[in-house]
Amino acid sequence: MLVLADGGQSKIDGVVYNKSEQQLNHDALVTIVKTNQPHKNRAFERFTTSGPLALLPFKDGCYSLVWTAPMEKIRELEKLHTADFLNCLQEEFGDRVGKFIEVGKKTSFPLMQSKLEELNTNFIIAIGNAAQIMHPVAGQGLNMGVQDAYHLFRHINDQGFDAAINNLDTHIAQRQKEKKKLFAITGQLASVFNDNIIGINRFRGLALLALSTVGFMKRKFIKKMSYGK
Repeated sequence: MLVLADGGQSKIDGVVYNKSEQQLNHDALVTIVKTNQPHKNRAFERFTTSGPLALLPFKDGCYSLVWTAPMEKIRELEKLHTADFLNCLQEEFGDRVGKFIEVGKKTSFPLMQSKLEELNTNFIIAIGNAAQIMHPVAGQGLNMGVQDAYHLFRHINDQGFDAAINNLDTHIAQRQKEKKKLFAITGQLASVFNDNIIGINRFRGLALLALSTVGFMKRKFIKKMSYGK
């Protein structure tokens, strides 16, 4: 058995990949930023009018910034000098993490969703980004990859290696069925938070407030996003 797990561009000569791809008409800007307050290993996400903006705790007290927006806006942000970029980020994100004081090198890439539908072999399985690339709106790429690895381990451990290989198609089909629901949720979230229909901003705010304050809703959402259940 060969486990293909080295990213979305993974390829092996002689293996045919049947992928479904969807361009999302948004780009992501990625860089490292620093604030005047310690991050205490806490991550944040803001849903702006142009797209989600995430701050992920990084080393040396910095954050990894992932800012998604239409391509034109991302190009404008890339061209901004340090002070102007930090001011723009402060205005979009607010002061929850303090004042933004440093920014590193900025890079960007187009956003897309892709799913590996089929491989022309019975002995190769793809996991993580090699199997699917998701919109970063809900931060599910890493979670999905960890789940892929865990369920493959359970498949091998429960059935034994020879039986696991012989039943690999069944395992892959089951994982695709489970991941289909999360793909749908992620796509719906991306759509909802990118729409600017009159009145929807109030609805989004109320929905997020309910998710933050109602215990059983929060637990159910976290369980679904973290464990796929």
